[in-house]
Amino acid sequence: MNELYLGATAHKGNGVFSSSDIQSGDLIMEFTGPLVTRSELPQPYSSVLDHYTQVDEDLYMGPSGDLDDIINHSCNPNCGLREEDGRLMCYAIRDIAQGQELSWDYSTMQQSGWWEMDCLCGSVLCRGRIADFQDLPTFIRRKYLDLRIVAPYIAKQYEEAPVHVRPKRRAVPSRRMHLPLIGQGAVMA
Repeated sequence: MNELYLGATAHKGNGVFSSSDIQSGDLIMEFTGPLVTRSELPQPYSSVLDHYTQVDEDLYMGPSGDLDDIINHSCNPNCGLREEDGRLMCYAIRDIAQGQELSWDYSTMQQSGWWEMDCLCGSVLCRGRIADFQDLPTFIRRKYLDLRIVAPYIAKQYEEAPVHVRPKRRAVPSRRMHLPLIGQGAVMA
């Protein structure tokens, strides 16, 4: 796997950077951490302090204490997550130059109906909010599905229906939370 390091970003606090060039398709790292259900998530949930990634409808991967917790979101990411044999692997989805910050689109794993946050990615393609996969524009959903960087529990909803059809939202007992970013940046992983 690749040599990575923690560094400061211009507007998002810390980020993870590559100390060498990474080619599109290269495995970057494995995401690890304890698995918890939604009812076991910290309450109230902080988008800055709590680093959980949704991996199934009611299952979240908690923080590992390693660099996978710090990889920031981008609406124009250079990485994506794939589930392989029950493991969550991070791959380059385009070439990444030495010193470039790693990023992935949090929406590719998210379909909770209750979580979203402001985006500070700074990309010219920034959507302004990070939300559920079904809230992405159709062409972005198609791109991510084609790259196989969408959580399997989400991707299977699109196997039976054309990508432009949004699956019906599940009824969720709590209201959608709008969490503004405070200090650290768009970090949920």
